[in-house]
Amino acid sequence: MKDPKTRSHEITSLLCAMRELGLGTGKIITLDEKKILKEGDKTVEIIPAWKYLLG
Repeated sequence: MKDPKTRSHEITSLLCAMRELGLGTGKIITLDEKKILKEGDKTVEIIPAWKYLLG
């Protein structure tokens, strides 16, 4: 997710899917990045794979 084009594409695609499915939150699994983004009423969690796998 270091490349701005990739980052934008992933976030935009996830937000589109969340709207289509009526979801309020979504996750993007990365190698080592951690961040929470708010877009209107939607929340995107960007979390490292190790954290996701450990639950």
